[in-house]
Amino acid sequence: MIRLLKIELFKLWNNKLVKVLIFLYLGLLSLLALLTAVKFNIGLFTFDLAKEGIFDFPIVWKIAAFITAWFKVFLAIIIINSITMEYSGRTLKQNLIDGLSKREFLFSKFLAVVFFSLVATLFITVLSSLLGWIHSADYTMSEYFEGYIYMLGYLVKHIAFISFCMLLAFLIRKSALTLGLVFVWYVFEVIILLVIRWTFDMPELATELNHYLPLMSIYYLTPEPFSQLETAQQMGQAMGAEVNYDNGFGVKAFVTALLWIGVYLFLSFRLLKKRDL
Repeated sequence: MIRLLKIELFKLWNNKLVKVLIFLYLGLLSLLALLTAVKFNIGLFTFDLAKEGIFDFPIVWKIAAFITAWFKVFLAIIIINSITMEYSGRTLKQNLIDGLSKREFLFSKFLAVVFFSLVATLFITVLSSLLGWIHSADYTMSEYFEGYIYMLGYLVKHIAFISFCMLLAFLIRKSALTLGLVFVWYVFEVIILLVIRWTFDMPELATELNHYLPLMSIYYLTPEPFSQLETAQQMGQAMGAEVNYDNGFGVKAFVTALLWIGVYLFLSFRLLKKRDL
């Protein structure tokens, strides 16, 4: 396993695009710290994110996971580019000639997916901890670890999304087309849910299905946390609307994501096994 990971990381690190994407990704994650200075007005209400307590434990885990999870596409591009270059440069066939089995080849790619997801999770854990320690006036160790489960959701969300992109890369074998298909698939899921909700007037079914679709389901691993802020609640009350902030950790989404990861790996292997390389 370590040997396969070393081989894959060696190939990736010798790619200039990968280096650029990694440094850009880490730089964007670091911008989370700049939210401490964000202040804006909405009518009679003023949002001062630092004073709202978004960097206090345990909510800082939710905030960090929700915001930075959007940048996972950079890691997906690295994996997509890695796979498509294996086809275009015919290195995949050479790897097989040199004695690497198709199963090992796929496993090396998946190990890279897990590795990058772990690094991203560790980076956000350290950054969130620093922000929490600086801004939390008083907290207990139980409060510190209370929201850390969202980092587990963050990790699984990355693995699930990038594994989905990995499958499409094996299917399409072209970087730009693969990224385009990821977007098209997301739009497809949105349209399906909207049709069920509005055309067939079945909102309950749409809500339930939302927890099982490949891309929509992983949202609940790092759900939106801002509606539980005090100012957001006050705005809702002022407008006569009840703000629902039932955004707890999605156990159903966690299990669903793990099942989808298994499906992606199985289908990826089937593609590798049956295709003429």
